[in-house]
Formats: sequence, structure tokens, C-alpha cells
Amino acid sequence: MFKRLLISASLLLAVTCVFADEVTIYTNSGVNTWEAVTDPDAGYQTTSNGFTVAFYKGSSTTDPRDPSNDSDHIRVYKSSVLYIAGLNGETITKVVVNCTGGTKYCADMTVNDTETATADTDALTITWEGSCTEWSGVTSAQTRVSSIEITYTADGTTGDTDTDDTTGDTDEDTEGDTEEDGDDDTTVDTTGAGTLESPYTVADALALIEAGAYTSESVYTQGIISTITEVSTSYGNATYNISDDGTTDSELVVYRGYSLDGAK
Repeated sequence: MFKRLLISASLLLAVTCVFADEVTIYTNSGVNTWEAVTDPDAGYQTTSNGFTVAFYKGSSTTDPRDPSNDSDHIRVYKSSVLYIAGLNGETITKVVVNCTGGTKYCADMTVNDTETATADTDALTITWEGSCTEWSGVTSAQTRVSSIEITYTADGTTGDTDTDDTTGDTDEDTEGDTEEDGDDDTTVDTTGAGTLESPYTVADALALIEAGAYTSESVYTQGIISTITEVSTSYGNATYNISDDGTTDSELVVYRGYSLDGAK
């Protein structure tokens, strides 16, 4: 039985749209296979979920390959480097370093020489947002890293194009009867207004896409699940299609969408 859903989704503009994805890499010494590296300094690296993670801290580094080292984290000492890069040139747009061991092991990092990853000592996280294909963070204090959350786009672009945003959160109502792409004044009459109270229908969304009359803000679109492509138990999201009548005649893709209010 299909259920009617209310989702918040930015419109899919074209097949060239870039979609953000996220992976979590756990640094527990028993989870991934680490290998020693010497460039640019003594350290260790692992490859997990399509990304290489390395940490360099000189000759004092603790070997995560040691079977007796069952720690739940890696230690990146003060003024040392934590390095992240995708295996296929992915553009990294956000990094959240999750720390353990208390507030003294969670401090700001200098990223790629000029940017700052900001520590939240209450949440024990260090967060950076930007755009790069290689992420290099220099620690301002010893940092004990339990996991790393990486948000990225897969094709090496900056990720500034419209993507599905199915978190269910929107701070502004977006008028749906006159949408402009910035190049010409294209008006599309729509049944809904793209708001929580008056969501677009799938037909509305498809008409806006066809006309190129879209908005950069998040909008609400209502439909019935018609096709399920993928359900990820690892990340708690799904890729599926919705339509106004539950058939596959006219569908809108919800790419790796979450449940209401961003729940998994």
C-alpha cells in the first residue's frame, strides 16, 4: 500500500544537477585497515567508503595497526595534520570531526592554510564547510578523532547547483506561482505554492522544471510513492519516485531523501 507523503525537496533541474552525499568514516583501530605512510611526515592512512584518511604526527605516532591498540580513536597531536581526499576527485563541502576524551581533545583546526574548522566543545565536534578536493587540517591541540563525517559531491564541482533537500526544514515560504531562473521572466501557473501549507503537486514541480522556472530555496512537494530505487540501511535514506496518482506515468525523483524533519 502506498502512503501519501509530504516532503521538502528542491526541484531536480536537469540530469546535470549535482547531488550532495555523506559518508561517515570510523577511526577505531579495529574497524579499518591502516598502513604506514611517510609523505609528508610519518603517519598512517586508511581507505574507507571511497575516501582516503591520513594523519601525520611525526615519529611519536601510535601505530593503529597494532592488534593490542583497541582504542576507539586516533590521536592527532598538536600542530599535526589530518588529511582527507576522495578516490575519484570528489568535491568535499563539509567535514565534521567527532572527538572523544573530553573538551581538551577538541580544538579548532586550520584547514588548507587559510580556513578554520570550528570546535564545539559541548558537542565535541569540529566543523568545516567550504569546497575542496583535498582537505588538510592542522590541529591547534591534540585531537582524539573517533569518526569523521564527510559531505561531498561526486563529480568534482562545487555543489552550488540545486539539489534535493528532504530534511523537512524550511525557514522561508516560497511563492510558487511566479518562479524565475534569473535569465528570463517565465511564469508557470501552479496548483500549489510550494509551502508547507500549500505544497506543489508533482505536476507543478515537473512543469516548473520543464519551463526552467525554478527557485533556489527549498520547497515542499506532495506526492505518492510510485517507484522505490534504493533504501540505504547504512545511511537511513532512500531514493524513490513520487507521482500525483501513484503510477509511473509522471514521476519526480526524490534522491536519497530522509523522513519527516530529517529523521532517518
